Amino acid sequence: MPRNAKPAAKTDENERAARSNKKAERYKDRLFALQTELAKLQKHIYESKSRLIAIVEGGELSGKNKTIRSLSERLDTSICSVVWQKERASNGKWFLAQFASRLPRKGEIAIFDRGWYGALNGEYERRIHQIPLFEQALIEEGFIILKFFLKVGKEELNARIEKQKSDPFERLRLNEAALKKYRQYDEYAKAEEEALSRTHTPYAPWFIVDADDKKEARLGVLATILTAIDYKGGDQKLLRAYEKAIAQSYAPKVKF
Repeated sequence: MPRNAKPAAKTDENERAARSNKKAERYKDRLFALQTELAKLQKHIYESKSRLIAIVEGGELSGKNKTIRSLSERLDTSICSVVWQKERASNGKWFLAQFASRLPRKGEIAIFDRGWYGALNGEYERRIHQIPLFEQALIEEGFIILKFFLKVGKEELNARIEKQKSDPFERLRLNEAALKKYRQYDEYAKAEEEALSRTHTPYAPWFIVDADDKKEARLGVLATILTAIDYKGGDQKLLRAYEKAIAQSYAPKVKF
């Protein structure tokens, strides 16, 4: 072997690392560009006294939390709030009353981790019947509601579970809910489909996000929000470049 020659395996490893770094940098650039546009949208909402509610829903290991952070991390927190699921407390009140104080005021954005969809346990039929009526009332009061469901395929869910099992730190975060969802994937998928079909409306639509690729899912949610609302100063050329990333509006697959 020539003195300066590198082993083939080492060369391949370096090339893979270089491609990975290039991909990571491209993602950061794309994310920053869309977050910059989201800041413009926030300014428009503030100046127009609009009120935006974004609900991000998804099962275990769907990447929901980081998606929410990608939406909020560059926004003005004085006029944008994030309502995490763990902050909910019903205190024996009507299950939707707990959200009233967390709704955005005029000129504000509120991003909900699951929102009222995380409060369906118990009295499911009565509650899911009330949600579209509640959302319609909010729309009539001038709120804008966009709802995102992060959907992860069974194979990808299994891959994420196995990855967590192999990491001693990540293993501590692996919970029974994720394992149960994988074991009963089809049953969960059917229940999700039913809930989506009963709460998808023209005035408060669901957008289905393919979350098998977490980073692309984050970009997709951002791009969908930016194209769903007209705002001043939008970079239309940039947004057109993300047409393929825009999440698909929900279309019922099964009749219940």
